[in-house]
Amino acid sequence: RLQPGFDGRFPAVGNVHLEVFALNKLQQAGGPPISLGISNAIPLTTVRSQVKAWNNVFNPARGECATVKYELRSAGQLTMKLYTSQGVFIRTLFEGNAPIGKGAVDWEGRNMAGSTVASGIYLLRVEGPGLDETKKIIVVK
Repeated sequence: RLQPGFDGRFPAVGNVHLEVFALNKLQQAGGPPISLGISNAIPLTTVRSQVKAWNNVFNPARGECATVKYELRSAGQLTMKLYTSQGVFIRTLFEGNAPIGKGAVDWEGRNMAGSTVASGIYLLRVEGPGLDETKKIIVVK
């Protein structure tokens, strides 16, 4: 049985098999480990759809970027758009079909024209299967 919190420490989506190994103390030192067996398939799934902004305070002048990580419990249309704090559209980071599971999108601090944006607070609007969230990303120079 898996200990509580396994999915938090080893998040993934799909099926895994666990194999247990042992060392034979009667064998010479440095002997190869022995397989004690492989488990049945253990399905790992996303518990819920979610989105997180990593490195969400960054300086694009130093080559830094913000990373938006997401998990989808079901496949479907996913949209990630950036706006200024006043609601002015900056750029679409992602728009399209996304499979079930995890993914990530980087934002290097550029607008649709490819110019570096000004310092300030930007709002990331994410809509998708089980997602309807807004996150803050701060650009500093």
